[in-house]
This record gives sequence, C-alpha cells and structure tokens, in this order.
Amino acid sequence: MGKLILTLSLCLTCFVVAANERLVTIDGAVTEIAIALGSQENIVGRDSTSLYPASIQVLPDVGYLRALSVEGVLSLKPSMILTTTDAGPIETLDTLKKMGVDMHILENTYSVNGVLDKIKQVGRILNKDTQAIALIKKIQTNVDKIEIAQNNPSVLFVMGGGDRGFMAGGQHTRADAMINIAGGKNAMASIVGYKPITPEAMLTINPDVIFLLRSSQSADQFSQNFSIKNTKAAKNNKIFDISDLDLLTFGPRIDESIKTMVELIK
Repeated sequence: MGKLILTLSLCLTCFVVAANERLVTIDGAVTEIAIALGSQENIVGRDSTSLYPASIQVLPDVGYLRALSVEGVLSLKPSMILTTTDAGPIETLDTLKKMGVDMHILENTYSVNGVLDKIKQVGRILNKDTQAIALIKKIQTNVDKIEIAQNNPSVLFVMGGGDRGFMAGGQHTRADAMINIAGGKNAMASIVGYKPITPEAMLTINPDVIFLLRSSQSADQFSQNFSIKNTKAAKNNKIFDISDLDLLTFGPRIDESIKTMVELIK
C-alpha cells in the first residue's frame, strides 16, 4: 500500500511539474510539434520561424533561430528550451546550458522519418507519448497514400529572386530534401547550400519547375527575366511563389507539404 501511495505521489508530482513548465520553443517545426501534442499553454516564447498556428504569434519572439542571444531567451525565464541542431550560435546554446536551463536540442533530419523521430522525442520530453504515437500514425498513414511524381522533373529552388540576381538551393538544404521526397530532382544538385546563380548558368540548367521564396518579384514578373523566359519552367507556366506555403518546415504538417509539392511539380 505504501509503495502504491509513493508511486501515485510521484506521478502527481510529474504532472504538476509538466503543468508549470515554461517552454521556449526555437524552430518552427518543434513549436508546431509541441502545440500538436497539446502543450501550447506551456509555451511562453518562440523564435521568428515559429509562425504556425497564427495564435502562437502573440507570444514574445526571441529572434531568428540561428542568431539567438542569451539575454533574449533568458528574459522569458524559461524552465525548458526545446530546439534543434539548426539553432545557434553554438556559444549562445553553450552559455544557456551552463546557466542551468533544461535544454533539449533535437537532430534536424530533413526526411519523413526525421520528422516522426522529432515528434517521438518531443512526446517523451513533454510526457506526451500517447499523443505522439497517435500523431505519428496519422502522418505516416497520410504519407503512404501520396503518389510521388513519376516524371522526375528538374526543379530549381530560388531564394530572393529579383533584378539583382538570386540564390539557388543545392544539396543539404531543406529545399533539396523536399524536392527529392516529392519525386523531383534538384536542378542545382551540383552545389552545396545556397549559392548565387548567373543568367548563363540558368540557360544551361533549363529547369522544368522553379520555386520562388521571398522574391522581390512575382512569379509572373520573374518569368519575364531574360535568363528565365526561355526556360521550360517559364514556357509551361511552372514558376511558383511558395512564400505563403508551408513546404520547408519539416514539422507535423509534412504530409500536407509533400502532397502540395507533388501537385506543383507533376
């Protein structure tokens, strides 16, 4: 009987600790996962990439996940920080650890399995294992129903397209990962990260599809650029501004992201 009372007491203590947790979530995917698992009321701050759901935007913003400051994060008096390996600088993270903040840095693998693993880890950390299992099952079921593109189209991902040039996404980027998951091939797979691309290179690449993110020009304007208008993408009206679409978060809406990407590149 005594053991039973002790066990119940410990469980109640765990619940109280969880209920009083002051979470700061850094990385849009982690924020979405925590909310999807039912922990929104515990979140007291988020980073600038955490924009969904819209209700989270009323909370204090600690800045961009790769440019965090110790003071900005600590000002919210967090009892726990949830983030990913995309966060930085490393000096800030190390300082927060040394100051005794309960910090969890999750691996950010840009794949379906990577997302499911993040959900599992967040569920364990927040004592939301049951909710995590249900969410994982739902996402996997939806992903299994998606028929990826079979024509293997060449896809160019452009960051900041405009009159002054633009950056193209190569290997080891979220864009590259999503293109491959959807059944396309990255037109700039020969480079790593984001690199400037010249008009001459564009004519050689001649992609089937072009995605624009944070472009100073609309898709229609971009398609009229002299280095773009003769590409297959422009001729076939396959240039899309995805600034308002969630395709690169790699969070709990990964199934919706893949479905949308497939529909656009087919």
